Amino acid sequence: MPDPAAPLAEVFLSLQGEGPWVGVPQLFVRVRGCDLTCRYCDSAAARALTGAASFCPAGCVPFTTPNPVPLGDLLTVLDAWRPTQPLHSLALTGGEPLLYPEFVLALGAALRERGLPLYLETAGHLSAALAQVLPVVDYFALDFKLPHTLAEPVPVELFAESARLTAGREAFVKIVVTDQTPEAELAQAARLLAEISPPPLVILQPVTGRSAAGGPPEPGQLLAWQRLASERLPDVRVIPQCHKLLGLR
Repeated sequence: MPDPAAPLAEVFLSLQGEGPWVGVPQLFVRVRGCDLTCRYCDSAAARALTGAASFCPAGCVPFTTPNPVPLGDLLTVLDAWRPTQPLHSLALTGGEPLLYPEFVLALGAALRERGLPLYLETAGHLSAALAQVLPVVDYFALDFKLPHTLAEPVPVELFAESARLTAGREAFVKIVVTDQTPEAELAQAARLLAEISPPPLVILQPVTGRSAAGGPPEPGQLLAWQRLASERLPDVRVIPQCHKLLGLR
């Protein structure tokens, strides 16, 4: 059987900058390709399927390799870098990793053999693919994308279904908010997520900088939205993109 492969944009060492595991050291693997149209996207270059994959650990000279990258080549890089930095997990991000569920499955299985957890960052709309990879993922960072943040909105029930699949696991749901966020959209998200048992940890993440979806909300807006979501959900936190504040990748 051929080695599974996926188009990668970059592989690098950094600190997790979002959600409840902010600050932990991770090896980030960013895949290419995305089927959504986020108006605040901060990794637009990864949407393109073409282009080389860049490998650049901290303190090393970057090098590139053609796409798609076979899993074996990625694991060779991982095995070479891992002794140089204690890692909490490998963060698979994008783009959208769940466009390549077979690659995620094989990667997760290989990481289990190495004793390294897999941290999956996904837009949360591909619930069928998510169900496939559940057994090999240790941490789930799911998005619930409000309609106003997408140029081409998708049914919000898709995001809720992914949150339901990960209920009770090491998971959280991120909702990006801007100064243009409609209260009704946030209330709908909170209502759908509150129907899950147990309800997920929810992170309200203010957008970084100006975007087509709007700019950062004022502190009063964030407090009001946290209060609104907390009327239905037991654990709602406001956490910005800390890696952006620190000037990290």
